[in-house]
Order: sequence, then C-alpha cells, then structure tokens
Amino acid sequence: MMRDMAHVYAAFAKQDWHHALENLDDAAPLADALKMGRWRVEIMALSAYAKECGGENGRPLMLEALNLAQASGLSRIFVDTHPAVGEWAQRVANESAAGPVILMPRTARPQPVRAQSAPRAVPSMMLTPKERIVLEHLARNLSNKEIAQAMEVGEETVKWHVKNLFAKLDAGTRKHVVRRAQLLGLLEGVE
Repeated sequence: MMRDMAHVYAAFAKQDWHHALENLDDAAPLADALKMGRWRVEIMALSAYAKECGGENGRPLMLEALNLAQASGLSRIFVDTHPAVGEWAQRVANESAAGPVILMPRTARPQPVRAQSAPRAVPSMMLTPKERIVLEHLARNLSNKEIAQAMEVGEETVKWHVKNLFAKLDAGTRKHVVRRAQLLGLLEGVE
C-alpha cells in the first residue's frame, strides 16, 4: 500500500496521470481489504484529480469522495492529500448542488467550543498537555477509539496516555482516574 502510494505521489510530481491512475488502481483494493476508510477517500480524491488532469471527467468521483469524507468527518483530508487536490475539491464542492463545503487545511483547525459544564483539566506539573486532553475525554465517558478520533491520533497512543494516567493517579478504572483527578483538583466541571 505504502509503495503504491509513493509511486502515486511520484507520478503526481511528474504529472504522469496514467501511471498515477495505475498505481491508485493497485492501492484501492488494498485499502478496501484492510478497511482503511481514510486511505480509500484519499485514493478516490487522487483518482478523481488524476482523471480530471488526464482529460477524463473526475468530478463524479470527487463528489463521491466529498460525500464520504463529510460523512466520516474527514473534510481536511483533501488539503492534507495534496494542495492542488484540496483546491480542486473545494471548487467542485462549491459548484455542486449540495452547496459549498469548507475544506480546512490542518493549520487552520478551529478550536473546539466548550460547553460551560464540560469537564476541563486544570494545567499542572503532574500531567502532560496530552494527558490533560485524554483526561477531559475520559470525564466525558468516551472510548479509546472516540478519543483517538477526537485527538486525531492512533488508538495505541490513547492507550499509552490512559496507562500513564492510571499510574500517575494510582487508579484502577477509568472512572477512578476521573474521580481521583477531580479530588486532586486536576479536573473541573465534573458532576
């Protein structure tokens, strides 16, 4: 998969759309077999762009990729994939019947809006910034997978931070971590 994608990006750099499409056709079944939805959307977007640049109509495929990305919460994937793909995806989205969609680059990420009653970790020397974020998500009863998606990291990374929280707070369960953090003044807004 990684080899095919490396060949795709090399073909993009050379503007060799035929070879890019060949490599994308090789990578697509792998992404499907491995259930790698993010890669599948990226492959669809790259294929659509390569078709469009190669003289074919890539808009229907791009619209499908846009719909999948929006349903999966992956709207930034187009900008992250390739700047030209991101710009073209934005134009296609704006011209579609569904109306304009805002595809944001990773650098312009909006900050989450906190509800007044949402748990908030208090800065301290005891916890790292990432551990504080994980603690806030634990206080909201999110699973490791949900935390990983919210933080845009892997599940193993979340497990690592949770394990560190268990050790630092001498807790045996996730609820115990939240309760101990609250008692130690590390977490506010938990009822």
